[in-house]
Amino acid sequence: MKQKERRSTSCAAKVPELFGAMLIVILVWAFPAAAQKPSSPQFDLKGDTVGETIEAFKKAHPSAHCFKNDPARVVQNGEDTCEVHRGISFAGLPAMVDEDCDQAEAANFKVGDGHNCYQGLIAQFRGGKLIFISYTVEAEGGLDIALKQVLTALYEKYGEPTKNGTWSNGREVLYFRNWKTPDERRNGTIRYTDTILIELYAIEDISKKDI
Repeated sequence: MKQKERRSTSCAAKVPELFGAMLIVILVWAFPAAAQKPSSPQFDLKGDTVGETIEAFKKAHPSAHCFKNDPARVVQNGEDTCEVHRGISFAGLPAMVDEDCDQAEAANFKVGDGHNCYQGLIAQFRGGKLIFISYTVEAEGGLDIALKQVLTALYEKYGEPTKNGTWSNGREVLYFRNWKTPDERRNGTIRYTDTILIELYAIEDISKKDI
């Protein structure tokens, strides 16, 4: 089974064209002053946190398709990857995918075979504990509106980013940006569509520590 590169949210990591220019305009001045936040909060994406067990993740996401990573990818990606494509959203933005994307065969879908399975949720685990999680969702309503929607959700929870689109607490990094993903919903014709990518990962694999 073909594996995915770490720091990517789905099969889109296989496509060189996805590494397009990043477009984020952080309009922090447009937001009112944030309430005082804890000095070093633990980040989460819709309840999932770095260090979470794979068993807890599967319980929270019953439709997750989980598999062992290729040995060559373990150092970078951990031993296990779990994916969820259907019913995924973030900040009110949906992941737009085909109905069969959560089948076991979905991990082998390739650009050009008529499937649209490049959005959704992906999580990676080392030693049975989460080290990386990401969402890729449709830029519904337009890129600027979607970016502001995600920024607002994260700003309200964590305050101003430490730099454009990025938060860090010294242990974890949380960030978002726009991302071009293949879209084969137009009669099988490949085009690239704007999506929003939100990622959370451990600066150092927390699973290696006694937590």
